[in-house]
Amino acid sequence: MKTFTPKTDIAAVEAACENCLVSIAGTDGPMQVRASGGVNIFTRDGGTRLIIKQKSTFLSRLTGRAGRIEIFIPGHIVPDVSIKGGRTDCTIQRCMLGAAEFNFSGSVSACDCCMESCAAILAQGDVKFDGCTIKGSLALSCGCGDAAVERSLATHAACRVKKGNIGLAAFNCRDTILETAEGNITAEIVGRESDFDLDLTAREGTCNKQTTNAEGNTGCLKAYSQRGSIYIEFNDEQEVIA
Repeated sequence: MKTFTPKTDIAAVEAACENCLVSIAGTDGPMQVRASGGVNIFTRDGGTRLIIKQKSTFLSRLTGRAGRIEIFIPGHIVPDVSIKGGRTDCTIQRCMLGAAEFNFSGSVSACDCCMESCAAILAQGDVKFDGCTIKGSLALSCGCGDAAVERSLATHAACRVKKGNIGLAAFNCRDTILETAEGNITAEIVGRESDFDLDLTAREGTCNKQTTNAEGNTGCLKAYSQRGSIYIEFNDEQEVIA
């Protein structure tokens, strides 16, 4: 593993991966990137934009072995982060990010994080958020895989899955859209049910609540399943830990 230490504070991190395990974590030390062979690391825009590019090598193609990229972010900077490419599994823990974007085939797992916004588009793979605060919008899209959000908060949220289940637990959001073509939706929403408009449709399944629309409601929950069931419950005593 080689180590790269930027000379200035980084405002944005952009990574292009082909077959990689990526970890992003907070640190009490300086910002650093550690990477396996076949990964190029450099900066642009006066040293404020960090570029990470993974290139497949003959050995990696022969063995199928994934590369590794480890990104350590100190608490005094809040960079935008973009991770794109082929087969990638990404973990994010105990750090603060600006606008975060993940677009690849693989998994995303975030724990105890704060982000300005987050968009995860996965062709295939699971996505999980636990103990996270999203100040703006949380947008999750999975072609084939499950989506789970626990003990988290967002201003707006949209979760769309083609083939897979959606599960929310202790989720604090006043504007939520949940859609799956083939799978079940289970959601525990923080707040009083009487404060939410509900738009619920299970085409080929069951739903435990009815669609409601009352004047003056401050929350909105929409859930749609083409082939699957919908189970919704509200908890006005639950505290979100994030």
